[in-house]
Amino acid sequence: MAFLSNRKQHEVELKETKTTMAPETAGEALLMVDVRMQNSPPVNGDFLDQTCSQFHPTLTPLDDKNVSSTIDSFSLAVFPCGSRNKKWEYFDGGCYYFSVQKATWQQAKTQCENQNSHLVVIDNVAEQNFLESHTKNILYYIGLTDVAVEGQWRWVDGTNYEKGFKKWLEGEPNNSGKNEHCAHLNRDGKWNDVPCDRTYFYVCEKTPPSRSTMR
Repeated sequence: MAFLSNRKQHEVELKETKTTMAPETAGEALLMVDVRMQNSPPVNGDFLDQTCSQFHPTLTPLDDKNVSSTIDSFSLAVFPCGSRNKKWEYFDGGCYYFSVQKATWQQAKTQCENQNSHLVVIDNVAEQNFLESHTKNILYYIGLTDVAVEGQWRWVDGTNYEKGFKKWLEGEPNNSGKNEHCAHLNRDGKWNDVPCDRTYFYVCEKTPPSRSTMR
């Protein structure tokens, strides 16, 4: 190893000691390197004769099985679609959960939030068709309400309702009885407004962060 001409050439002895882990494990890449420099005077800019162990704690290889389990758990929490989770279904970049229990609209909203998702927000006809194919003849809540201000419908994720996709039943929403402030998918898949305290099934939606921020 050569340094500047006005410095003495130092000899570096590198001794690599592989860990005792099996070759197929992730820890194989971890090496303990003992670096010793001979004849190194303690001058500013020069190396000192020290070993790596004096500066670094002992490296403990990670267990592959634990790493895999941790990654899988994190991945499912962030984006739960896939063969390992039968509860959620994938469509067009999103994950969808069709509940097996009924709830009021507010309870459904809370249940979705507890799963790091939200009541489904319908953006386009393709998403509407997907939902219709899974909810035929059954009533499901969606993430649309005008409970804050009558007539001003809002999606739970802030998507612009006025400029967005809509598919109400003919004559709906009509606020029948002056207390219909939550939307659901009717038996044919079209939207209808009902009192929020009624209990229906519901659909949760989870989208990747990049798509969520683009709504």
